[in-house]
Amino acid sequence: MKLSSKFDVIEWGYYLLVAFAVGLPEVLSLSLDTVRNYMTILSACILALSIPVVALNKSRLSKSSFFYLGALILCIIFGVFRAHKLYHYSLNNMFYALRQYVWIFLYFPVLYIFKAKDYNMIKALGNVLTILNISLLFRTLTWAMYTLARIEIFPTILREFGDLWYRNESSIRIDGTPLIMVGVLISVYLYFKLRKAKFLVSTFYILLYILIVNQTRVLVFSILVSVFFMYLAVHRDSKITPKKLVTYTVIIVSVFVVSIYGYRFFMQNSRASDMGIGYRYWELNYYLSLLSDGNWKSGLGILTATNPRSYAVLYGHWDTRMYLDDLGIFELFFQFGLVSIFMYGYLVWKTIQIYRKYHREEDRIEKALLIGLASYLVLTAVSLNAYGIQRSFSLSIILAILFFLEQRYVENLVLKSKGCSIEDNLYSNFKLQ
Repeated sequence: MKLSSKFDVIEWGYYLLVAFAVGLPEVLSLSLDTVRNYMTILSACILALSIPVVALNKSRLSKSSFFYLGALILCIIFGVFRAHKLYHYSLNNMFYALRQYVWIFLYFPVLYIFKAKDYNMIKALGNVLTILNISLLFRTLTWAMYTLARIEIFPTILREFGDLWYRNESSIRIDGTPLIMVGVLISVYLYFKLRKAKFLVSTFYILLYILIVNQTRVLVFSILVSVFFMYLAVHRDSKITPKKLVTYTVIIVSVFVVSIYGYRFFMQNSRASDMGIGYRYWELNYYLSLLSDGNWKSGLGILTATNPRSYAVLYGHWDTRMYLDDLGIFELFFQFGLVSIFMYGYLVWKTIQIYRKYHREEDRIEKALLIGLASYLVLTAVSLNAYGIQRSFSLSIILAILFFLEQRYVENLVLKSKGCSIEDNLYSNFKLQ
């Protein structure tokens, strides 16, 4: 197969993966677990096809991308063997334990798509955003039909986690898929980059989805702060014109209204809210109790519900189930121990490091994206784990953006030293011969 043809396979294969990640096959009544299994198999195929391309273009890739590859593989091997030692994992158990981590390595094919042929990061991110919005439309329709008329038009989406998901007795929720948070940041970035109204509409639509359909408090707060930081990064050191004054006013009023609405919504359902906070505290204490006898150093291993021993650890010995994925960065710590400090800390450190490298005025929008990603990683860490099964697919996109922008900076330095123009470097291509 020619590499030019291989590009088409990798490109469309990846967009198919995005469709799976945002739950579009659930419209056809495929269960979430089945979708994740197919995602893992397809991811492995896409990664295998990408190996020759990566080998051919290794000099065009960030050195950090290979460092992270090796480090993450070692961390995963450590977590799997730790689990195997404690719970005697079978090959089937290992498959389910590894699924979410396989998806992370997709940052290599994404890097390829960013730079191959006439493609670039902007076009690829636009395609990802389109697929996400299509999925959210199906989910919004599903939520609206059940909320307003108790009609189940896509029951697999409605009951994605096995049963109806309630915020309270009357308000059902539907998950926003792994890409919803990074989708907002992408949408804001593309609006600032291209100034097209459709991306502004996309941003407000996703925000409304998070607030009304998803009903996730941490996401609402985190996204508002992250978007605000991005806005400040783009408009720093600019004069206040009447137009900008109006824009600032609209943003401030919108944030105020959304905040007040959200506060009233959750306070009206304070019982559910208190239970949510209290339940997480109970879960945290439960898992902390398991880290005695030095387990805090090595963690409990990568846990899966498919193994009876690890299932007992995951959900406890009571009638009420424990949910490790409620605990954000602590989910990572409980499974990997001290290794988790590197795993999460590296993401934040690398994002900030790349941000500090960009100084040109022309790069302020890329800097805005980086500060948005850093805010997302920090603010959501309390309750959302970037490596968790609900978020790891989006991590591959985040990593691809980071390593792409890092390599772009390096290449710009080389071009500058040669006295060449660097304006078109964002669109420089991979070798395809």
